[in-house]
Amino acid sequence: MITDKDLDKLSKVFVTKQELSDTLFSVEERLGKIMYDHIAVMDSVVKRIDGYYQEFLILNNQVNRHEKWHRQTASVLDMHLEE
Repeated sequence: MITDKDLDKLSKVFVTKQELSDTLFSVEERLGKIMYDHIAVMDSVVKRIDGYYQEFLILNNQVNRHEKWHRQTASVLDMHLEE
């Protein structure tokens, strides 16, 4: 039969429900903070990438316009531009 002494020994080895709950709550809080920090970092990275992409589109449009102007000028001057 299990005695009080045996239960005391077992309680030193195994965690109680409250200890487990407290530990899980602590882990959940830390993971929540880590996730929040990662989301904040990812948001800043996405904003930078979006800025670079917008700049790329603007520059690409500008290059296309200049190429069109060069071709129009070459056409007026009866010049042949190679690709």
